Amino acid sequence: MVQHILFEDINWLGALVAAVVAFVLGAIWYSPLLFARPWQRALGLTDEEIRSGHVGKIFVSAFIAMVVAAAGFSLVLGQGAGIAAGVHWGLGIGLLFVATSLAIHNAFERRPLYYWAINSGFNLVQFLVYGLILGAWPD
Repeated sequence: MVQHILFEDINWLGALVAAVVAFVLGAIWYSPLLFARPWQRALGLTDEEIRSGHVGKIFVSAFIAMVVAAAGFSLVLGQGAGIAAGVHWGLGIGLLFVATSLAIHNAFERRPLYYWAINSGFNLVQFLVYGLILGAWPD
C-alpha cells in the first residue's frame, strides 16, 4: 500500500527553525574559521572565483534546499518522536544516505578524501541538527 505524503503532517515551523540553524552552522563550517580554505583548494577555486557569480542566488537556493530537506526529515521523523529518535534518524540519514551519496560523487569527480570529509561532515551535523530540533519540538 502506498502512503501519500500529507503536507499537514510536516512540522513546518520546526523545519524552518532547523533549516535556519543548519544554515548558520553551514556559514561557520565553510568559513575561514573552519574549512573554507581546504574546501576551496579541493575545488581549485580562487578567492575571486568564490566571490563572483550570484552569491545571493546561491545562498537563497541553498536555504530553500535546507528547508525542503528539513521538511522531509520532519515527515520521516513524525510528530513527538523525541530527541533520541531524532538523533538516531539524523545519524542514519546523514551517514547512510548523504555521506555515501557524496562518496559516489567524490569518487567520480576524483576529489581528495578531505573534500568528501568536509562536505559529509557538514551534512552529518545538518541532519543531527534537524533531528535534535524536530525531535525536541513539542507536539
